[in-house]
Amino acid sequence: MTPLRFAIGTNDGTLLNNDHVGSAERYRVYRVTDEEVVFEEDRRNVAIEEDETLAHGDPKKAAAMGSLLKDLDGIVGKRFGPNVKRMLHRFVCVRTRVDTVAEAVALLEAHKDELSNALDAGQERSLLVLQPD
Repeated sequence: MTPLRFAIGTNDGTLLNNDHVGSAERYRVYRVTDEEVVFEEDRRNVAIEEDETLAHGDPKKAAAMGSLLKDLDGIVGKRFGPNVKRMLHRFVCVRTRVDTVAEAVALLEAHKDELSNALDAGQERSLLVLQPD
């Protein structure tokens, strides 16, 4: 498996944010390999700070998110807004109902093959919904 890099949307570093993932204050970035899932970095979402007047689904907001996460393969969050259609062209988008970043990391660990297959699907991919077993 080629290593994958995913961003998990959070406001405090511990809990997933409850709003659209694009509204998260920051993103915890993890590298997913055959052997493990490792924390790499924390990124502040400067896109929401630049223009909070942009509505959900605004193409400018999608472009700002795409720029912030351009070197990643996927995004994990509780909710995705109308921009998910645009984001799916560039990223594996994972929706989950778990509450913590740690639980989201466990999902990445448990579903490595699904994540890799979703990435391989390219622009034909759809929203991936992952829940604990």
